[in-house]
Amino acid sequence: MEFDTGANASNLTKQYYDRYQEKIKDDMVLRDKSVQGAGGGTQQKETYTLNKFSYTIGTKNNVLPQIDIELSDSKFDGLLGQDMISVFDTMILNFKYMYIDFE
Repeated sequence: MEFDTGANASNLTKQYYDRYQEKIKDDMVLRDKSVQGAGGGTQQKETYTLNKFSYTIGTKNNVLPQIDIELSDSKFDGLLGQDMISVFDTMILNFKYMYIDFE
């Protein structure tokens, strides 16, 4: 996953979709989403919305009510944003052993 503390919402990518499509196909809905770019312009993207996305970061587990799957190519499974980060009180970034954990 990419780590972006400036992103409000996390998302998943085509790489994740291709790997887990059979497991998640009954829990997602295809829709058009308006996305604003860094330059201020907006564009329509075809995305899936996946309901009840369970995740584990470090030693903590949580569930997002929903997460978008953007079908653009990426070398990552998705983007880790504030909706995953802000539910915890403390974030630990350990650069010596290269991990993230939460308390």
